[in-house]
Amino acid sequence: NRKSYPQEILEMCGFEWHGQEYMLELPATVPAFDLPQGRIIGMNTGCGTRWLTRLWGEENWIALAKLCSAAGYIPLLLGGPVEDEMNRHIATHSPAHYLGTFPLPDFLHLVNRCDLVVSSVTMSMHIAIGLHKKLVLFNNIFNRHEFELYGHGTILEPEGKPCLGCYRNSCDEPCMETIPP
Repeated sequence: NRKSYPQEILEMCGFEWHGQEYMLELPATVPAFDLPQGRIIGMNTGCGTRWLTRLWGEENWIALAKLCSAAGYIPLLLGGPVEDEMNRHIATHSPAHYLGTFPLPDFLHLVNRCDLVVSSVTMSMHIAIGLHKKLVLFNNIFNRHEFELYGHGTILEPEGKPCLGCYRNSCDEPCMETIPP
């Protein structure tokens, strides 16, 4: 398959694909977040519980947070209840900011504060796309053609792995670890 999901869905519904972008409205109430001023890089560290082979690893997130901070950016950890403990650990060992977990309306506003989002295939990825944020997408187990980033992002995948697109839930050779920070 060489079509993105949005293209496939539109065509299944009898519509023509013209690159229509996601439409996501922000809730009217804007929460106050305790964040410093500057360019924020949102780092969505988790991947849900279904396909754990998408996890990039705490040490990689810690290293990326240090690199982003050294380059003058504000690393901000994103995630939900499943990622809470990991994000607290990463924040303790890096310059990354972590504000905790939020209800979805507030989380939408938090992602909207980001200038760029780094994520594997997650709800945060879809939110970033819907908010037209720049996106660095980690992919390993899905068909890369499924994703439509609308010119706002790039997909990073492990190189030289014949098993890309395997849809596996577990693996003896975690390929995500081959993507350096």
